[in-house]
Amino acid sequence: MHYKGNKKRVTLIVSILVVLILALATGGVFSKYKETVNLNSVNLEVSSGKLASVFSLQEHKAVQKSDGTYELGTEVVYSNSYRVLPGVAIPKDPYFTLNKQTKIEAYLYVEIINNLGSKGLSYSLTDDWVPLGLGVKGANGGDGHVYSGGTNAAKKITKDFNQNPIKILKDDQITVTNANKSSLGTVNVSFYGYLAQASLANTAKDVFTKCFGGGN
Repeated sequence: MHYKGNKKRVTLIVSILVVLILALATGGVFSKYKETVNLNSVNLEVSSGKLASVFSLQEHKAVQKSDGTYELGTEVVYSNSYRVLPGVAIPKDPYFTLNKQTKIEAYLYVEIINNLGSKGLSYSLTDDWVPLGLGVKGANGGDGHVYSGGTNAAKKITKDFNQNPIKILKDDQITVTNANKSSLGTVNVSFYGYLAQASLANTAKDVFTKCFGGGN
């Protein structure tokens, strides 16, 4: 008796390729915002206080659905972790909330540490941000950007500022393109927010460098 066996090909489809951790961190307000000369002596008087009554950097929690994709919920969080599907964008909406407290003009900055590497992951910033220049780094080693309000140059934050939220990422997402099996691993991107009085230096770049450890 002869039995003819049926050969079965088993194909393993790897659908989850990259573990992506996107950490969000909040920097502090530069609080020494006003310097005045005491005319009765040679002493320099420094007044310290907050530039804003509310200054925060946060995002909404990404909730995974049954098909493996994510959607943003309503819970405010300070970090999100994802398992990435090839070709499927990752929702991420880091944003500032800022309520000015004084008449002192200020610059708003975001420092971005991009460790996405060549994993097929990328992002773009909204039109509200312009880079401070090639090689301008913040205290954490990330690239510095300054709020521009949709212009091509730094825009000072004034007391009547009323744009909230101030979004960072265009379309609130990380784009996933050519991620492949060789991209397995953990990658991340981090954000740090800063606010500093504009009169500390002649340019927004110089203020950033002076206050927050940036350099070029």
